[in-house]
Amino acid sequence: MFGLFKKKPKILIVDDDGFMRTVIASYIPKDNFDIEMAKDGEEGLSKAQSEEPALILLDANMPNKDGWETLGDLKGNKKTSSIPVLMCTAVDDVNSLDRAFLAGAQGYITKPLNKESLVKKINKTLGIEKEG
Repeated sequence: MFGLFKKKPKILIVDDDGFMRTVIASYIPKDNFDIEMAKDGEEGLSKAQSEEPALILLDANMPNKDGWETLGDLKGNKKTSSIPVLMCTAVDDVNSLDRAFLAGAQGYITKPLNKESLVKKINKTLGIEKEG
């Protein structure tokens, strides 16, 4: 799919729950994507700058620097502002959805996650046509 010399797109998963990071990573096809993980907003910001992911899956509720503050920092930084962000959170209300889009998120996914829906949302956000 990506040829001999092209790198697979990298997805950065930012979530304070280690089990949830592992579950989300297990849903993403390893043949199509490389996965990077961060345990909080600070580490997520650092990895977003150093790893230059194609997409960030960002939890909203995290200690220290929450997802909302992290999203603002990502969108306010010239190096990371163009990286698409999907908020991936258990918070399921209209205010949070509006807040995510107003802050620059490209999508909003609620937990518990559905594997097929997550992969479709990732592919749509990255403009990747699903084969088959």
